Amino acid sequence: MDIPKTLRETALIFEGANLTDKVEDLRNAAQEALVIEAELGAQLEALKGVVRDYQFTGQPTDFEALADARIAAIMQASGYDPRNDERMKEFERKVWAVNHSGAMEGDDEDIIMGDEDFPNARCPVTTKS
Repeated sequence: MDIPKTLRETALIFEGANLTDKVEDLRNAAQEALVIEAELGAQLEALKGVVRDYQFTGQPTDFEALADARIAAIMQASGYDPRNDERMKEFERKVWAVNHSGAMEGDDEDIIMGDEDFPNARCPVTTKS
């Protein structure tokens, strides 16, 4: 899922009109949408796990409790934070660009992060490994 286009476009209009409180409301709504998406993904994964791992014992089973425990464990393990989601960062960059020129504070386009086992591990300035 992406941040809804109407939400993003409305935020751009509000930012252009300097209605920062409205932009903040839309930012919060976008973050909530991303959290809901993460929670739904965790629920789906948890339910698949319950179905996959369930062993019939002849005793009553509280499936809701099993699913809730798995959902909590999945969400905790993921450590999901919508502020770190690339879609939210893109939303922030577009809103920022309405009234500002240049890169956002903390947004350094010169730095490119790669995998640790990047085959070309030489410094472009010193040519040392």
